[in-house]
Amino acid sequence: MSRVLVADNYPLNRIGICQVLEAHIPKIEITEASCTKTAMKQLKLKRFNLLVLALSHPGKNNIDLLKSIKLKHPKTPVLVICIYPESIYGYRALSVGASGYITRETPVNDLLLAVKKILKGDSYISSALAQNMLSKINTRTKVSSIELLSNRELQILQLMATGKKTHLIASEISLSVSTVGTYRQRIFSKLDMKTDAELTRFAIDNALV
Repeated sequence: MSRVLVADNYPLNRIGICQVLEAHIPKIEITEASCTKTAMKQLKLKRFNLLVLALSHPGKNNIDLLKSIKLKHPKTPVLVICIYPESIYGYRALSVGASGYITRETPVNDLLLAVKKILKGDSYISSALAQNMLSKINTRTKVSSIELLSNRELQILQLMATGKKTHLIASEISLSVSTVGTYRQRIFSKLDMKTDAELTRFAIDNALV
């Protein structure tokens, strides 16, 4: 019996994932969690063969959350489901311990393939993400501007793109106004931009908001 914990704060998405897994994967025991806090409690209560973790909070430091989970539960494989493109978050998630990464638009068959592979002890990388990573290795291309951003800078960029002011961002992510201001300067510098409008357009073009 494979124990799978599905953590997704959107009820319809969570229920849909659970129904698909129960219908297509034999001998599976599914536990639902409506938020990360509940998921962490469940992980303490019993051992799971897989955590299906939906990271869909715009402006949240999703990678740091994943790192925290892997630090506390290093033996639990994690399949990340995210609203953001693989080209932006896929490698970041894998580099901090995820066993697989898919997006909300991933076909059901690919979701099932990912879950089955991870339950067998393997990792899952979509053909698109694998090709993207291979292309970077083979062509030795210059690192794109978005890859220059740290996880924290990427988080703040997303919040800036929603129109939030510095003091509101600082309050939301528990940093000082001056620290957020420093991050803003770094983001403008790394992306070679000068206005919030440019940053917003950049975020939209890269499906970050």
